[in-house]
Amino acid sequence: MKSILRKLTLCALSGAAISAHAAPVLIPNGDFSIPGGANFSFFESAGGVVSFPATGGSGDDGGYGLVDLTVPSASWGGGIVSPPDFFYPANQGIPLANLGLVAGNTYTFSMDMKNFAGTGTGGIKLEAWNGGGGAASNTGNLPATGSSSQWANYSWNYTIPPGTLSIKIVPLVITGAGGSGATTADSVGFDNIKVNNTPVPPPPFVPDQIINGNFETPGGAGWATTEGTPAFPTTGGNPDGNAVLDGTGGFAVLYAFNNTFKTFASLGLAPGDTYTFQMDMRVTNGGTNIGFVRLQAPVGYVNEQAPAISGDVSQWATYSIQLTVPDAATAPQIKFGLRPGAGSIVAFDNVKIILPGPPPPVVATIEQGTVVGWTVNDPDNTYQPQKRDAVEDPWTDIGGPVPGTSVPFAFEETASNFYQVLETVPGAPENGVLNPGFENSESDIAPWVIAPQISGATATTVTSYLTYTPVGGSRMLKLEAENFANPVPPAEIGVRSDTIPVTAGTPYTVNFSAAVPQLGASFIVGCRVNYFDDFGPA
Repeated sequence: MKSILRKLTLCALSGAAISAHAAPVLIPNGDFSIPGGANFSFFESAGGVVSFPATGGSGDDGGYGLVDLTVPSASWGGGIVSPPDFFYPANQGIPLANLGLVAGNTYTFSMDMKNFAGTGTGGIKLEAWNGGGGAASNTGNLPATGSSSQWANYSWNYTIPPGTLSIKIVPLVITGAGGSGATTADSVGFDNIKVNNTPVPPPPFVPDQIINGNFETPGGAGWATTEGTPAFPTTGGNPDGNAVLDGTGGFAVLYAFNNTFKTFASLGLAPGDTYTFQMDMRVTNGGTNIGFVRLQAPVGYVNEQAPAISGDVSQWATYSIQLTVPDAATAPQIKFGLRPGAGSIVAFDNVKIILPGPPPPVVATIEQGTVVGWTVNDPDNTYQPQKRDAVEDPWTDIGGPVPGTSVPFAFEETASNFYQVLETVPGAPENGVLNPGFENSESDIAPWVIAPQISGATATTVTSYLTYTPVGGSRMLKLEAENFANPVPPAEIGVRSDTIPVTAGTPYTVNFSAAVPQLGASFIVGCRVNYFDDFGPA
């Protein structure tokens, strides 16, 4: 490959992280700044009164919605509805996209409330609509926790069901069973109705663990069977409680989770992955077969495996079994069970599924140093940065060659005084010598040049000379000089290649083919190597 020397530049890189925070957004006219309850409809019991006062609201002394049940004839309550009937097409509520919400996520809905009379609580009802004739689902009436005679903020988390297209928001005051906790002595105001469209992070997934896997709860709580009669001694385990299954009289199996089916996902297991099932076991009757782990699907799938036996099986030992979880199509649900080997009575204890631990936290490391950069002239080329501390020092590589398509930087922990980069052009001769076979025409040996010579010496290329033909290719170089009798110095003729980048201190092999058609004392064939530094011949 042909290498070209390029200069390097030094630079420093830095980065900054940008964070964004979303804030709760008002539902349409959620602060009642538009008089008369625009964007809301309402419902009320006989005698109850829903109104929209223009002043006295929360914070801005603007409007608010009021449900007053203190009139003598009021009965079960009242509320306001956003949006009003037919405000959006087909009476389907506010489209989720209008509020920046996505079905399936959990969001925080909030509003300010004040008890103008009484101490009962108002509440909220959230309805999810999916384009059908009615609400696909709803939260029911959700009362606030506590009440206040001053404006106070209350909030509720709600998971929007998958498939939801729009939502209705219903602040309300309902008495009696299933209500919001109010009575006919209450008058409650509502203001600043909002939803935070940043989803609430879901709680961390906690897989179901095997209940009573150490059999310390008496009677084998959490375990059940339909085959065999297990015993649950409270002593003799590893330690104390254990389960004993008799395999001498036929098939026996003991199932975790009270003999119910579980999904692999509920156990924290991923299809196709391999997990360790671990338990302590011992054989109590002199038998030679240890126990099995059994996975059983509702139809068609059973996987039973026993661990390899080592040592005295009559003594407690911990055994591990590697099982690969099938896909959901093969086993949508499974039962997890224990089974004794044939002819053995086996005691079990400390049964568990070993789940992989969380990955270690990512720790950022900061290193001081120098970033060495260069300009990419051609993305097809490669670039080798080099350094040295003194002019007389050899060049040493900084890492390996860098493709032209990569970031043109190299990191150095300590700075050096001199840098350079070798740019390698693909397709050039790998030994760095251009036109090594002299395949150009007779009048063109470039990039070779003729070295100093005297009259009568020539350098040309030929296809053959006397009995000689090229070692490779179609042409070869012919050097010819006329020698004179002593004491006239003999003639010299030679050609010189283009400069070739090398690394000081590195050994190189120089090869060439030559022949001398006419021999004599003064006919000498040789090779001369000249070295150059940045300032000329060394």
